[in-house]
Amino acid sequence: MNLFADLLASTRASSEPAVTQTGPRIQKSRRGVEVKSTREIETMRQASRIVATVLREIIEMAAPGLTTADLDAHAEKRIREMGAVPSFKGYHGFPASICASINHEVVHGIPSHKRLIRAGDLVKIDTGAYFDGYHGDSCVTICVGEGVPEQARTLSRVAQESLMKGLATVKAGSTLLDLAGAVQDHVEAHALPWWRTTPATAWAATCTRSPRCSTTAPASCPT
Repeated sequence: MNLFADLLASTRASSEPAVTQTGPRIQKSRRGVEVKSTREIETMRQASRIVATVLREIIEMAAPGLTTADLDAHAEKRIREMGAVPSFKGYHGFPASICASINHEVVHGIPSHKRLIRAGDLVKIDTGAYFDGYHGDSCVTICVGEGVPEQARTLSRVAQESLMKGLATVKAGSTLLDLAGAVQDHVEAHALPWWRTTPATAWAATCTRSPRCSTTAPASCPT
């Protein structure tokens, strides 16, 4: 994790406290990351629960013969039923409530009635819900039916393990680079490539909120 170690050292060396003029409720670092109030955190938690509920239902629903548009229709319906609005739909013209990517597609695939899900597919579903002024956003990877290649199953397993390694670093005083370094270390320990160039974002009161992280697959990712 040499890259993250270098970034971490430079960030810590240059960090200094900063408080907005509106008072102590929200503090902003030089990188623009906000410290949320208890109320804001609870609202974000509720938005995220809606997303988690939808994704659990899609995991159970995904099956050979459905299209990615079928999954999108279900997601939009359920998000609205729970009192939220789909975060993605209409964002910079995006036409759907989920991103649906299959096999070699990594992220941000557009659902389609022509995109049929087949047994053995590795399907990635990403969705977001806007609730009471805040966005929740998450994604899942689904191994559909029988015949998913072992390499794809390994990729999915290591990705999940890497997430948990990263979350284990979260505590008062730690940085996002600590989290990212833990993720990278676990991925590289399994000789898998990690993704560097397409930006993803953390979501809060706006659709794109600092910090930015990377999610583009190199050509060597399994299909």
